Amino acid sequence: MTDSESQTSKILVVFAHAYDETLLAGALIVKLVSDGNNVTVLCLAPGDDDRTSRLHKACEVLGVAAVETLRCVEGAMWRDELDEVSNAREDFKLLPALSVVPVDDLVSRVSGRISEINPDVVITHSVHGDYGHLDHAAVYEARSVRLRGRLATR
Repeated sequence: MTDSESQTSKILVVFAHAYDETLLAGALIVKLVSDGNNVTVLCLAPGDDDRTSRLHKACEVLGVAAVETLRCVEGAMWRDELDEVSNAREDFKLLPALSVVPVDDLVSRVSGRISEINPDVVITHSVHGDYGHLDHAAVYEARSVRLRGRLATR
């Protein structure tokens, strides 16, 4: 391997919703893949079957090696919408809304995937949920709590 070649890494990209991988990190994912890295996308609230199908197609175009999903539903974007959204959506009764799942439950779900995939790098939403989206902030918090625990045990 020459100095100009980068070493292949296993990269896990963790996002709240189908389409976040493309809108928020599509160019980065393409660059990582083109550099020879193995990229897996984990989507916590993929949406209905149509959106999940589009997630898989988008990841195929981006060159993602694997796509995994968890079974949460998209929550409210802003705190003042929590009550009206949860009352209006039947799927809230069946599956937990991502932004209101207890952080320990999210940590447990995300931890299992991180342990099994064992990535070199984990990429996710920003601390403030990118533009303030509660689901994005919840994903960031779960990943952060998990990685703090992982680093403490090394």
